[in-house]
Amino acid sequence: MWSTSFSRREKYSIGVLSVLTFALRIPLALRSERALTMLPFGDDAYYLFSIARNLAAGHGPTVDGTHLTNGFQPLILLFYTPIFWLCGSDAWLAVRWTFIVNGMIAALSVWAVALLIRTLEREPQTTGITAPIIGAALWTFTFQIFSVMTNGLETGLASLLLIAALTFYAKLKIDSAKGIKIPIRQWVIFGAVLGFTVLARVDAAIFVAIVVL
Repeated sequence: MWSTSFSRREKYSIGVLSVLTFALRIPLALRSERALTMLPFGDDAYYLFSIARNLAAGHGPTVDGTHLTNGFQPLILLFYTPIFWLCGSDAWLAVRWTFIVNGMIAALSVWAVALLIRTLEREPQTTGITAPIIGAALWTFTFQIFSVMTNGLETGLASLLLIAALTFYAKLKIDSAKGIKIPIRQWVIFGAVLGFTVLARVDAAIFVAIVVL
């Protein structure tokens, strides 16, 4: 889909940053149980974990095992529920594994940011410290982004999918402006990305509506 690609130097740099992004989450998973209840996970994260644990136990989408709720974003629960099912009665082990899942999402988002920047560049520069490398570094080391991508909520996954959707949309618009015929499969993939973005965070439907208009 993309006529431009990363240079070898860019791939190496972005790859190192993505691995570092993942590695920064590992120590958080190895803390004591008491420390696991502290930042970056908060009360809302444990609300999701409770629902995932009850789903894994066959109690349905409920926080207390009795009363059903729809107060959650569905896609992230599909990631968490199998973890709690595999960990069985050891809920703390499952919580530790959620850090690994969020680390993988954050690592993928580093590549996604770099690809979005490359897509938006009019004349890509592939030598020296390029814009995709700078963007990937900012995404890796900015504290606010680290917090958003590691709070246990749906925000990390939603951010990744939103960046992917923006990249697809930008590329489709650029190709259309150049008169390039866009295969139907690319529109189908774009639609699927938009759908998953809404499942990750329901209010992303506003973004989808804007794209459609």
